[in-house]
This record gives sequence, structure tokens and C-alpha cells, in this order.
Amino acid sequence: MRLLMGQLYDFHTTQCLGKLYVGEILIPQEHLDAFHLRQAVRFIVNKYPALRTCFTQVEGEWRMHFLQPNEFDINDALQVFAPRSGSSTDVDIQVFIDEVLASSSMTPPLLRYALFDANHADAQRLVVMFHHLVCDGISSRILWRDLSRAYRASVQGCPLSTEVCTSYPEFAEELAGRYREQVIREALPSAGQCTSGVLDRVTLEQVGKATLCTLTQYRLQLESDALESLRRCAAAWQVGLSDCLLGCWLQALSLAQPQGTVNLMMWVSPHFVGEWSTPVAELVGSVSFPIPASFSLDAACSQQSAASLAALQVQRAMGSAQDFAIRHFSGVAGAPRPCLPGIGFNFISSPRPDGRLIGYRLAPEQARIDRDPGQMVDLPLSFEAEIYAQTLRISVLAAPEVERQLPVGALVEQLFERVQSMAAASC
Repeated sequence: MRLLMGQLYDFHTTQCLGKLYVGEILIPQEHLDAFHLRQAVRFIVNKYPALRTCFTQVEGEWRMHFLQPNEFDINDALQVFAPRSGSSTDVDIQVFIDEVLASSSMTPPLLRYALFDANHADAQRLVVMFHHLVCDGISSRILWRDLSRAYRASVQGCPLSTEVCTSYPEFAEELAGRYREQVIREALPSAGQCTSGVLDRVTLEQVGKATLCTLTQYRLQLESDALESLRRCAAAWQVGLSDCLLGCWLQALSLAQPQGTVNLMMWVSPHFVGEWSTPVAELVGSVSFPIPASFSLDAACSQQSAASLAALQVQRAMGSAQDFAIRHFSGVAGAPRPCLPGIGFNFISSPRPDGRLIGYRLAPEQARIDRDPGQMVDLPLSFEAEIYAQTLRISVLAAPEVERQLPVGALVEQLFERVQSMAAASC
């Protein structure tokens, strides 16, 4: 089966697909029992074919094949490490992560859990790692919901029966069918890249020219009280939290370009855009995809106005997202590659606390689950906001030449000041 959606983007922008893991280290809010956790992991691997994908390369082309649960050892998806006296947990965690990253395996399981066990929940650590070709941020939320559901059922002595979800292969067929229909109905020229201002010009010139290790990284972390204040502010302005953060990013960018428009690359998911025949509520895989979106810049507008305008312009971009996915990410031979901006905005949110879900918070250990530092970067200037449990982490990454030509340090300082002022205000 062909690669599609987010897999295609990764294929064209990643030098070593085998090392494309992402993940986190979590502290569960309840003590996790290793036996019941294993039953839950087996349940989700059995249910979702994307988690049982094997990738092979034939004549330079990557293909995927869904294995049956009996064709590999499902138990490898969860490793349990008993507590060891005199051993440092953070060192043991890094050893596990390094072993997964070093394997470069393209065979299942490409979703990996590791439970570093202890007598109390606060001392336990759950490492979650998944290969980006089989899972993305939205899919990981679906998996956490089903993992929690299966875990609780096992604890209560009534383990869930095997469920089978066929949404992923069905969605792939629908996507290919819709692409072929469009080819018959109309010509599909690739959209040209808009370079209306200095931001677009400078960043597009640097796409694919810098490596990950050369980027300057700026980070801001806000804890639960500040995060809740931001949510209240967004509600008062009748926009989403992501719209507020996007408005702050656009206002910061206006320091380099006070007027005009700027094009941003944003990630969207079939779960939230388009009208599909395939049920997408349980669509798990690397199915999110990037789209270009154009936004107005106005250095003089207020934060509320910037957020409101950003929300409207996001909705406009979402209106054409389905056609963009069909045009560029079906994986059908001959489909044109998309032209995408050199500046990014990405917002990732974990599920809000819910008694049905296994609660967690981020662990303090600073283990590294990183991509190859020699990897060429596709976004010379990017903004990413991630919410895990009740922690908001904002990261801005900039390539050296972008920093030389644009006032990145000053605009990041302004960005963080605006976010912090919103968190401190009552709105």
C-alpha cells in the first residue's frame, strides 16, 4: 500500500525515516499495574492496523503493509522495567530511548511503551514513543483514550473483547478515489507559492538549507494556573486558545513586517476538516497534513483583534483543506507535490483531565527523544505550542540565516511578553 497524508510529507523532508520517533516521559496520577497495562497495549495494537504497519522499500519507493497480530510479538510494544537498587531511573530511561532510536527498524511495533515500575505512582515513569509514520498528535489522543478504556476494563476484571477498526485502509481508498475523480473532472495544477513580503521571501530562500542542530531554540513554559488564565481569556474573546496564540505569533511577526500578509504552514487533520464518507472518529495513523494559510499583518492592532482576525482566516484556510489533501496527499502516482510556506504554526493539545482517562503529568527527567541533529529542516522559522496535562510549552526555532536577516530575538521576546501578559490578565 502506498504512503499517504503526513507520511508523504515526512518522506520528502526526512533523510532517515527509521529515526522518526517522537514521544514523552509521563508520571501517572494513579499507580499503573504492569499486567493490566499490557492487556491495554495489546488491545490497541490489535485494533488499529496502522500500529501493525511494516514499511519496505522497493525500487526506491516506500510501501506499507499491515501485519496480522500473530505475525510479530505484540508484547514488544510494552517493556516493563522493575525497580533496581543503585540504578538511576533517568539513565535507564535514556538507555531505553537510545536503543529504540538506534534500531532504525521499520517493522512493528512502531509504537513503544516502557513502564519503569515502582511501588508508588509518583515514582513510576511511563515512556511513550511512536514512529511518526504510524501515528500523529491527534491519533495519539485517540490511542490514549482507548488505552485508558482497555486498562480500566482489565482492572475491573472484564477485559474488552477484540475490536477491529478499518478506518485507515478505507480512508486511503477514499482519498485515492477522490483524487482520480478530480483528475477526470478538472485539471489539477500545483498551487504556486505566494511570496508577498519579506517574511515569505527570507524564509522560503532557506527551506532545506539548515540542519536541526544549527537552529536557535527559544522556549517558554507555563503551568496550570497560567494555562487556565489563557483559556479564560480566549473564552472571553470568543475564540479558541490556538487562535489567541496564533494572534500573538502574527503580532510578533509584524515586528519584521508591519503590514501586508504572511503565509504560514499549518497542520490539520481529517478528524476536523472536510466531509468524508469514511468514519474518521477512530482514524489512527499519520493522517494529519500541512496546508498553506495566508494571514494579515498589522502591527497596530490589539491582541484581541489579532486573535479574532486569525480565527476567521484559519476558518477560511480550513475551507479548502480537504481539496488540498485530495490534490497533494493521496499518494496516487503522479499527484503533484505541494508548495508550502517556510514559516510554521502548530498547536498540539492533549485531552483535558477526565476521570475515564489515565491521568498524567510530564516527568522532570530531561531525556532526549529527538530527531537526527543532522536532519535538514523544512521550516526555517517555526512556532509550536504543546499542551501536555496542565503544562503549555511554546517553542520557536529559527535557522541561522533567518536570524541574520530578521529580528528573530526581538520578535520572540515580544511574543513571550504578549503570551505572559495574557496569562497574567483577567481579560
